[in-house]
Amino acid sequence: MLTALHQILTTTIANRRFYFSRLVGFRSEIALRAYLAHKGEEPLDGGQFLFPHTGMDTCGHELVYVTVSGRDKSSYTDLYATLASIPIVKRLYFVSYSHMSTWQHRIFRAKDADNSHVDILIPAPCFRYHVFDCGSFQNCDEASVLDHFEKKTRVSYASQKQNTLGYLSQYPASAIESVYANRFFLDVSLGEYKKGMIDCDGVLKRSGQYWLLESKEKDVGGSNDAGYFGWDSRRFAWYLYLQNCCSLKTLYIIRQVNNQTERRFVDWRYVDIEGFASWASWLSESGGGGGSGTITAPLAAFSRLSSLFGEN
Repeated sequence: MLTALHQILTTTIANRRFYFSRLVGFRSEIALRAYLAHKGEEPLDGGQFLFPHTGMDTCGHELVYVTVSGRDKSSYTDLYATLASIPIVKRLYFVSYSHMSTWQHRIFRAKDADNSHVDILIPAPCFRYHVFDCGSFQNCDEASVLDHFEKKTRVSYASQKQNTLGYLSQYPASAIESVYANRFFLDVSLGEYKKGMIDCDGVLKRSGQYWLLESKEKDVGGSNDAGYFGWDSRRFAWYLYLQNCCSLKTLYIIRQVNNQTERRFVDWRYVDIEGFASWASWLSESGGGGGSGTITAPLAAFSRLSSLFGEN
């Protein structure tokens, strides 16, 4: 499965920096879930706010929200009822998958080491599709989801890049299965369609309040005396919009590592929107990924994640 995941990612992501950022991002997501489980928390799987390209010029954004999960959809009913109140979210889907022992295979076009097109067989999750309508989930088909998106006029295939996914083998098979199913849906099932996306890495419910989780693996920027972490400005603005329109709050969680080369774990740190805003460097912005800038806040703005659970 890790070989197939590499083939999907290396074929669909042309930019090498984005490619390696994606690979590192899996670790923070999986490790955060393991950390929360150790604390007795069981977050819901995160989903994606997808931005179809059709109709934006005439009627504004009409977003589609999708969760790809191996869990029971009934656990998501209350969350989806909250998400349904977001004015620009027009449709909500839940895509469930069965255990990988039931999966089939399908042909996937990639490039080999010589940069030639090759057709390979990769595992294909068995998906079932559900639409959230009138407060409950109803069965639907894949076409119901795909019909929201416009097909690309041309599909490009990126060249082979280094496979550094071996570290994922230390995690449970269920975690790898989750990563693979999500990337298969986004990059294979939706691979021929135009879309933009803002995702979240999980949803935590505490004291009746849903918290969206965004996790990143980062080392401290700046000097030891004036260290900082950054947050993409477009993501901060998006999460602020969600908080204002439907009271969905966000925790920005950092899996802190010692540097960008060794990437040895240091600690978990977090901040919410209000905390980040009160410390942020609003008068300056640095270059970031995904076409947006990065707003920074000093290390002092971030608390140790253990403090969220009453620990020092």
